[in-house]
Amino acid sequence: MIRRTIPSILLVVLQGLSQAQCAEKNDANGKTQTKSAESKISSLFASDLSALRASGISSKRGRTPANEDQALLTSPNRSNAPDKNNSAGVGITSITVGPVSGSEAAQTLEQVSASGKVRVESLSSPNNDPLNCFLALRNLTPRPVSCTLPAYSFFRSPAPAEFQNMVNGKEPFIQLAPNEMKLLTIETFCVSRKSIKPPPSKGADYTLGQFSDAKESLKIKQIIKSAEQLEQKNGFADAPVYPAMRARKIAQAAIWIYLGTQSEKKEDKVTAASLERELKSSSRHKLGKEELREISSFTKALFAAAESALDGAK
Repeated sequence: MIRRTIPSILLVVLQGLSQAQCAEKNDANGKTQTKSAESKISSLFASDLSALRASGISSKRGRTPANEDQALLTSPNRSNAPDKNNSAGVGITSITVGPVSGSEAAQTLEQVSASGKVRVESLSSPNNDPLNCFLALRNLTPRPVSCTLPAYSFFRSPAPAEFQNMVNGKEPFIQLAPNEMKLLTIETFCVSRKSIKPPPSKGADYTLGQFSDAKESLKIKQIIKSAEQLEQKNGFADAPVYPAMRARKIAQAAIWIYLGTQSEKKEDKVTAASLERELKSSSRHKLGKEELREISSFTKALFAAAESALDGAK
C-alpha cells in the first residue's frame, strides 16, 4: 500500500502552480511559446491537489492559512468551459457514455467520417488538460447520424512534432441532428512524449487513424487498463491524487514515464527525481526544510502509484 502523504503544507506550496504556468506566453519577438515540458506533469497533479483541498479531504490533515484558501479552491486544469476563441464556436453538448447495442453500434465515428457523413472539425484542449478534450463534429447530411467512438480511438495530430497525439478513454454514443455542428467533451489521454504540446485551445485539424507503432499502442492500452483495475481493487486508495480522477491521472503519468524510456531526449524523461525537481522549482517562494521534505514524500508516493500501474501492464 502506498503511504498516505497529503499534508496541508504541501498544498500551500503547490497552489503556486497557477493556470499561467500551462498557458501560452509571448517571447521577446512577439511570437507565442508554451511553458516547457517541465511544468506539464506537475501542473496536472497540482490541480488535483487543489480539488482535494476544496473537497475538504486535506483539511482533515491540518489547517491551511485563511489567505491561501481561495487560491487552493481554484483548480487550474479542471475548467470545462469552452475557450472563447475555440474554432468550433458552439456550446458543449453532453453525450451518452457506455455500451450500445443493435444498429446503434453498427458504425463508428471513423466509418461515418470516411463515408463523408460526418466531418471531424477539430480537437482542442481546455487549459492544456490532456485528460479532457473538446471534439467538434459536423453532420454533412440532411439526415440524423448516430455513431460510436470506440475506446482507444487514435486522434492523429496534424503536426505530431508540435501537438500531442491523443486517444479517448470511454466509449461515447454520438447523435447528430441533420446538418448539426456539435462540440462534445471526451475523456482523453496524451499518447505523445511529455515534451510535445497539448492540442491548442483554439482547436487543430486532427484526424482519426491508427497508431504507427502497434507495440506502443498495446502497451498504452495495457497501462490504462492496469490503472483502472488497480482503482477498482482499491490499489490507489493511499495515492496522493483526487479520488474522482485518480486512475486517469496516474495512468497518464505512467504513460509519460513509459514513453520517456523510449525517447533519447532529456525533456521526455519522467523520473522521481525530475518530478520532485519540477514541484520544487514551480514554487513561487523560497521553500523551507519542512516543505522540501513534504514535496519529496509526496513525489515518492505519486511515483510509486504510477510504477504500480506500469507493473500491472507487463
